[in-house]
Amino acid sequence: MQGPPSEPTAETTAALNTQTTPLEAQNAELQRLRSQLTALQAERESDVAELVQTRALMELRTKLLKIIVQSRRDLGELLGDMIHVIEAAYPGLMGSVLLVDADGKHLRHLAAPSLPPAYNAAADGLEIGPAAGSCGTAAYRAEEVIVADIANDPLWAAYRAIALSHGLAASFSEPILSADGKVLGTFAMYWPTPKTATASDLSAIRMVAKVASMALERHQADEWLRASERRYQDWYDNAPDMFVSVDGATGCILNCNLALASTLGRAKEELMGQPVFSLYHPDSLAAAQAVFQHFLTHGEVRNNELQLQRKDGTAIDVSLNTTAVRDAQGKVLYSRSIWRDITEQKRTDAALVQTQRMLNSLLDHSPAIIAIKDTEGKYLLINHLFETLFNITPAQVIGKTDFDLFPQPTAEAFRRNDVLALEAEHAVQIEETAPASDGPHDYLSVKFKLKDATGHVFGTGGIFTDITPQKRVARQAQVAQQLLNEAFERVTDSFVALDTDWRFTYVNSQAAAFFGRPADQLIGKQLWTEFSEQIGLSFQKTCLQVMADQKPVRFEDYYPPDDRWYLNVVYPSPQGLSIYFQDITPRKKAEQALEAHQSQLEQTVQERTAELSERIEQMRRFALLTANRELRIQELRKENEALRLTTGPLRASTGALLK
Repeated sequence: MQGPPSEPTAETTAALNTQTTPLEAQNAELQRLRSQLTALQAERESDVAELVQTRALMELRTKLLKIIVQSRRDLGELLGDMIHVIEAAYPGLMGSVLLVDADGKHLRHLAAPSLPPAYNAAADGLEIGPAAGSCGTAAYRAEEVIVADIANDPLWAAYRAIALSHGLAASFSEPILSADGKVLGTFAMYWPTPKTATASDLSAIRMVAKVASMALERHQADEWLRASERRYQDWYDNAPDMFVSVDGATGCILNCNLALASTLGRAKEELMGQPVFSLYHPDSLAAAQAVFQHFLTHGEVRNNELQLQRKDGTAIDVSLNTTAVRDAQGKVLYSRSIWRDITEQKRTDAALVQTQRMLNSLLDHSPAIIAIKDTEGKYLLINHLFETLFNITPAQVIGKTDFDLFPQPTAEAFRRNDVLALEAEHAVQIEETAPASDGPHDYLSVKFKLKDATGHVFGTGGIFTDITPQKRVARQAQVAQQLLNEAFERVTDSFVALDTDWRFTYVNSQAAAFFGRPADQLIGKQLWTEFSEQIGLSFQKTCLQVMADQKPVRFEDYYPPDDRWYLNVVYPSPQGLSIYFQDITPRKKAEQALEAHQSQLEQTVQERTAELSERIEQMRRFALLTANRELRIQELRKENEALRLTTGPLRASTGALLK
């Protein structure tokens, strides 16, 4: 009977471990290989899926390109067909193409066959901006915009309600770019449920945007070509010149433009196939035939003048220029000819000759000196007065400069002013001095640059008016004005002069001191603007009346703001007013005080006179009373005397009583 197994020793355990390590290593390696195989299988499946996706995209791209290549329909219909193809490849997808408006600020609906019409109408005119849904934002950023959930994306805050109301939950938008990177429009994918964009979705939307770009640019190129063809045909038919192609062998018209038919008074169809010589006036027929032979020999005709004949028989003067179209052997096939109507030009040339004669007559009879020079200062033309004043002939002047004709300082001054006229945008007016037989003369010179028909500056023109007499008069007037100003400054009164617009033209020093302002601060200023407090007062009313009546006025005026009195003397003229004024407040106050004193004195005299009259009356009454008393006394005396005579004793007592 065997006993229980003994515990393995440490050596045994180590030996066992040593024996199992290779097996574990093999298992680990096997696991690693299995992981690699799984990864390879996954990678292969991804590659296959990518290959399938790429192939599907290539097939989709091919279909779209075929639509572009084969279709000549309206651009909206073409893009609609493209959207149908992409929608068939991606179930649930609703495609849309918007174009950038001409203003560059809005998007316009072009194609969206599966979207609700109401939504398309609402999207038409969408403003491009940083938060304008998917398409408006993509056009603004010029980059792809992916919105997985319209209901919660801030880009759709302003448009969320309308999108959700039409069952649109997700929106991917790709800008349609031109070859030079300009945003032409947007291609959008709409989904009925929230959706995260897959790699396939992104590849598809980018591919469709590129194909749409090709379609748009091709459409634009086709439109440009058609427009170019229309422009050429329009230019050919409506050119001011007459175009015609003539068969070199038969001399018959192969093609012509409407300008030729209209000029000749015929229909274009009427001219096709007709001999070109039938268009010429009989007087030019022989010359035209000779010219045609020259054309056949040399292959061109330059500026040959002939005459065509209208349907009504009238002649047209034309200039013929033509070149040959040849075959490989150099034989002339047909001509490309231009007839230019020079009837009016010939009339103009004749009129120009007549005008030149009149101009020469005008120049020669002008009271001013006239001269024309080139840009180098050489004389090209002078008038008769120039010849007379400087005693010189045109032959001695033309081609010469001022340095050949005048002293050096004078010539240098003339040249500086010529250069100034060449550099200025407008005519310049300066004073110049030139020597004459009776001494230097002053001229008012108007100098200006001259341009040819192309706008090229070829010289300067000058008109010179002798102002020597006026300058002398002006100097005399200046002296007289100076003397007058000195006289005005000597007067003690303040003096100002105004023009008809009530603007100061002169202010003497006394007036300036009175106003408390320098004269130069008032010259040119308007009286009623600078002293608006006078508006409506008697001073203004009087001045207006003087200006209207043209009669001088002398008046005293009280100015309440200053509590002052002024004596004003206003003299009118057609040029304005002259006003002398002085402060008479002290005199007026003295007069007012004198008047008050006189009034008080008169009142005192009246009072004293009344009092005196009363006293006189009292004295008169007293005198009367006294006289009556004296009379009574005399009477009494007489009676007393009579009594005394009759009664002696009684006399003594009566006398005593009277005493």
